[in-house]
Amino acid sequence: MKEIIPGIFVERQYPPYNVGLIRLEETLLAVDIPPRPADAHAWRAAIEQQHGPIRYAILTDGQPERLVAATFWPDIPLIAHRDVPRYITKLEEREWQELVQEVAAQHPEVEAHYFELAPHRVTLAFEERFTYQRHEPHLEFQAVDGIAPGALWIYLAKFNLIFAGDTVVLEEPQPLEHTPDSHALLNTLSTLANRNTIQQVVPGRGPELIDKAEIEPLREFVRVMRRTARSLARGQVTGADFTHAAQDIAQTFFPHTKRSDH
Repeated sequence: MKEIIPGIFVERQYPPYNVGLIRLEETLLAVDIPPRPADAHAWRAAIEQQHGPIRYAILTDGQPERLVAATFWPDIPLIAHRDVPRYITKLEEREWQELVQEVAAQHPEVEAHYFELAPHRVTLAFEERFTYQRHEPHLEFQAVDGIAPGALWIYLAKFNLIFAGDTVVLEEPQPLEHTPDSHALLNTLSTLANRNTIQQVVPGRGPELIDKAEIEPLREFVRVMRRTARSLARGQVTGADFTHAAQDIAQTFFPHTKRSDH
């Protein structure tokens, strides 16, 4: 894992998203959990061997992969936005199994490991903001209209830095399939761009740490996605129309992405 700031670590070797570690004196908070069982266990082992036991795990949103990943650490208390436990509580057994199967299908090499999973209940949930002040640096958890229900930022004022989760993604398309409101997402990115108290960002995917100014291509990507969707929605759309639109967007923003890439 890479120490980007004293006591703040990011690990990129457990795809699809970045995971992090925040060390507050003797308290360790893990930021997200890898969605493959072996990766989740390896990430936990690396933390415990190098730093000690994990006090909390933080879910930066309620995407299925993150909810399923949390089940691999059933004894670690979870911190999340209140929308996450609300969603889990409403899930019927059949709906939970469908969610697990959705995630398992993305990792067929370990699919059998997912079958007996049960939801991991959230220990500490908040509505809009929650400040963890037990140790320095203080952490502020902030609810945002982000990439998925339950999206949050972890703000470290001492370093003018946030962990943004998948609300900020670089070098690949954002996973927009669970985004409830793309206009609200764009507003969130604009708020971030104009917020002087934040200078550095740990994105959910991409480099370990970026300057805030580097999110501008992402803002433009969301604008173009919304404009393209409105255009397609005006009439009868064929598969060829979708393909052409996707190829145009990929060529503009991700020219090195394989044509078959999700």
